[in-house]
Amino acid sequence: MRLEIEEGCILVRVEVNDTVDRVGKCIDMLTGSRCDEHVTEGNAEYRIRVQPHDDRQMFTIVIPKMGCGDPDLLALCAAYIAQQASPD
Repeated sequence: MRLEIEEGCILVRVEVNDTVDRVGKCIDMLTGSRCDEHVTEGNAEYRIRVQPHDDRQMFTIVIPKMGCGDPDLLALCAAYIAQQASPD
């Protein structure tokens, strides 16, 4: 993963060798394990906006649809999108 600042926002960019497990560990490390997550889908990427439950800074994990080496990570993002879109 690569950490970037874009327009004042913290971005964590997923790279080819990153996995679901590594992304989960990153979220846990940056949030202290308690957070709200919201997934959005663009043409070329998924974005997971992560808001910690304490005073830590919000950040976004960017997962490219092409060039992501973990199909499970892409499937998880797609499942989150479907879950968020379905009426409860």
